[in-house]
Amino acid sequence: MDEFHRRAAGGFKSGEQWEVQSCSDGGVQVLKDGQTKLLSLTHASTFDVYTRELMPLAAGDVVRFTKNFVAKGGKCRNNDLATVQTVT
Repeated sequence: MDEFHRRAAGGFKSGEQWEVQSCSDGGVQVLKDGQTKLLSLTHASTFDVYTRELMPLAAGDVVRFTKNFVAKGGKCRNNDLATVQTVT
């Protein structure tokens, strides 16, 4: 996954997440909502790349957030700790 932390040429917006499809010397082919785009590596300073993984959690587990984000009206900040209340 690519996630942009600022705007990039080609219509990429800050906060957007795109799935990496392939890589070449010409750039990275990315996909979002059925749309594919070529992302030039000259814009590498505008995004981060990471791998999505499932994380088994249970009530009572403590998790540390490693980036700031807002979800369902709550704010999480980098390095915050939280305890899992329930898992559905």
